[in-house]
Amino acid sequence: MKITAYFLLILLLLSACELEKTGTKSYSESEPNDYDSSANLIKTDGTKYEGELISGDRDVFYFDTETYERYDADVNWVSGSSLDLVFAFYDSTGSIIGSAIDSNYSEEDESGWLETNADSGTVYIAVWNYYSSSSGSYTIEVTRSESSQYADDNTKADGDAGSYSPAKE
Repeated sequence: MKITAYFLLILLLLSACELEKTGTKSYSESEPNDYDSSANLIKTDGTKYEGELISGDRDVFYFDTETYERYDADVNWVSGSSLDLVFAFYDSTGSIIGSAIDSNYSEEDESGWLETNADSGTVYIAVWNYYSSSSGSYTIEVTRSESSQYADDNTKADGDAGSYSPAKE
């Protein structure tokens, strides 16, 4: 009986996450997650999350920051998708921190970073497709490390997508 219970527990844990060919854990975003109030928590340890954008969709994730830390974000399109991914960091007031991140090319990976100052708090990441009429899959991961400098909140990106105003529900 104990062996069966342990076996079932192991199967349940394995079904809670997917294992990629590399053996690393991967999680899927949960819909709906279009607003701050329904945002998905994202780990900052480099865990990969899989997402899908449908026409006109956007996905919102959040994480809690610590003081004087750097957060690297990578948003990557999945082969077979025709997305022009864009993402932005923003705070709980809906204000973008830095600029929206977009390399201005379809089927290009996006990366950017955020460094925090003496304040900590919740940061949101919104991911959307520049061309809202197309659909496709992507992955996102955030990795936390010690800040290389003690500076005001700032971001660095591959490109600039212009303005973006996160919708509040």
